[in-house]
Amino acid sequence: MKNRFSVFKTVKHTEPLITVGIKDFIDVIKSNEHKTLVESIRSAPDKDTRSALKATLPAATISGMFSKRSVSNLVEHSGFIVADLDLSENPVIEEVGQLQNVKKKLTSDDRVAFLFESPSGGLKVGFKVIANDTATHRAAFFSIRDLLLEDYSLISDEACKDVSRLCFLSHDPAAYYNAKSKVIKTEA
Repeated sequence: MKNRFSVFKTVKHTEPLITVGIKDFIDVIKSNEHKTLVESIRSAPDKDTRSALKATLPAATISGMFSKRSVSNLVEHSGFIVADLDLSENPVIEEVGQLQNVKKKLTSDDRVAFLFESPSGGLKVGFKVIANDTATHRAAFFSIRDLLLEDYSLISDEACKDVSRLCFLSHDPAAYYNAKSKVIKTEA
């Protein structure tokens, strides 16, 4: 069952709605299923409004399948970690023309498994990793964090070290998926 993970109706729900694979997840991101809501989030006048709207989107625990959304209820790690590149931590992404440049650089990297724009306008970058539990997930996260910082001067949200971290579904018709991406070796 590796490479599958749980999807939840909203951030408020702790029981998984369905289990999906990354290809199907990316196909939904590319579709217009959440387009109207995501456009409303991106054009919202303030963070509180964006947060309230985001709370109505489905969300996934990309790093694993869960019987209930909590670290202690991990059924199986998916073999993926998603790095969250927030605009507030990475102002270069917001600069005119830079978002496309950053996306182009990342999608040229054969270690990147997937990439899409988040509902708030940042980037979600996925990597294949060797992880089986919370400890190996954390170790893999630190390897990804260091890779992004050293190779791209990008800062990943530290909250992604939590194996049960949610990732909101989004809308990005140019979402990227590379089924043949390399697996990241975890640093001890």
